[in-house]
Amino acid sequence: MHDSAARQLYIYTGMLVDVVQMRVAGVKIEPMVVRRSAATRGHLSIVRQEGGNTMAQAFCTAYFTVLVDYSSQQLLPALHRANVSRMMGDQFVVVGEQEVREGVAVYGFKPQAWWCRIVR
Repeated sequence: MHDSAARQLYIYTGMLVDVVQMRVAGVKIEPMVVRRSAATRGHLSIVRQEGGNTMAQAFCTAYFTVLVDYSSQQLLPALHRANVSRMMGDQFVVVGEQEVREGVAVYGFKPQAWWCRIVR
């Protein structure tokens, strides 16, 4: 059996949010600058992937988060190993590692946090 065929994928979608990135190239942005920054509006999806053929993969759960528009176009680079770190009313912060890209090639990851505000 092919390795990827044994994995289960769970996708949690449908949340319209405004997102402000809280880091640039892995470095924290000052809170006042974050609060004044323009947000990117999109649909937040949290994806959980579990399992695999090996014992190590069977106990591994990977989370990643993507922000897409109405046509499923990705608006920001995905956050890998993502976790919700804070929740405050209709706001929350997702932390993880963001893809560092050059064109279509991913050549690394840097820490990133998204300040998310639920759109009502």
